[in-house]
Amino acid sequence: MPADTSDGAVAPCPLERGGLEVLVVGDDGKALEGVSLELAEKDGKRVLRSRTDEKGHCVFKGLLLKPFDLRLPKVDGGIWHVVGEQVLEKKKEDAPPAPFGAPPEDKDVDGVVYKAKGGENASVLAYRYGVAPTALRREDGRPLDLERPLRQGETVRVPALSRRRAEVQTGRRYIVHRAHIPFSFVLRLRDEYHGPRLRVPYLLKLKLSDGQELPHREGHSDDEGRVVESIPPEAAEGELVLASGDQTERVLLKLSLPEPIDETDGLRERLDNLGFNCGGESGALGEKTRAALRWFQYALGLETTGEADDTTRNALRALHGS
Repeated sequence: MPADTSDGAVAPCPLERGGLEVLVVGDDGKALEGVSLELAEKDGKRVLRSRTDEKGHCVFKGLLLKPFDLRLPKVDGGIWHVVGEQVLEKKKEDAPPAPFGAPPEDKDVDGVVYKAKGGENASVLAYRYGVAPTALRREDGRPLDLERPLRQGETVRVPALSRRRAEVQTGRRYIVHRAHIPFSFVLRLRDEYHGPRLRVPYLLKLKLSDGQELPHREGHSDDEGRVVESIPPEAAEGELVLASGDQTERVLLKLSLPEPIDETDGLRERLDNLGFNCGGESGALGEKTRAALRWFQYALGLETTGEADDTTRNALRALHGS
């Protein structure tokens, strides 16, 4: 006679569970913080979303020992790839079952028509929508000029994100490469004679748009008097501290793209950035801006007209770098 197994004192064997780790890195191999990740069951009916921490790391716990699908929901499938994996050391998993839920509606994958606010460029827009800059198109379908800031009201077509998943397995660590859109901060240091200030020690402090402060960076201006640092696209403001002999100089930084150079405000922003003070003017070209233009023209050996002619704008664009 078969044994009676219905006794409530006999507990069923618990399902074995484990963890899965993901490390997301950029083009330079450095960790990327705040990247959204999605782990989905193979039928796609339940998903689990999380983000990488300051070390580019994300851990999913309480998973059944089976395959899942990994996706970066806010990034186009063409600019991320799994580039490596490792087997994790086996250890007892005490975490509760992972809180899978219904997949959220992805409003960010439908493609958008964006009206530019002015001063932005393709890299900023591409980062915001998770696509490659070369995927952006003008209203007539032609590619954007990646070097030119967008004009206010200019229409940009952002394509829908392609959905791509990578199969992953509980008990492993995966390294994901997410193509990084580089942003550089470049500042030229000049003396009272407009010559380059070489090898000046500096400390760069940065703050993101959400208020988070990044670790301070130390360095020296290069042989052209430039401070060159790679910065995250979310950087909003900062401070540059210069050590000049026994004195300390502090320069407050507003990290945003200038208005187009063919607009008066864009002209002023570049002149101010290069040390030719426009006196806080706005609107039409005023006497303080004209005076700044004459000093700029004099410094570069141009005719000192105080007018923003094509020659002056081109020289300003070349010196400013954008």
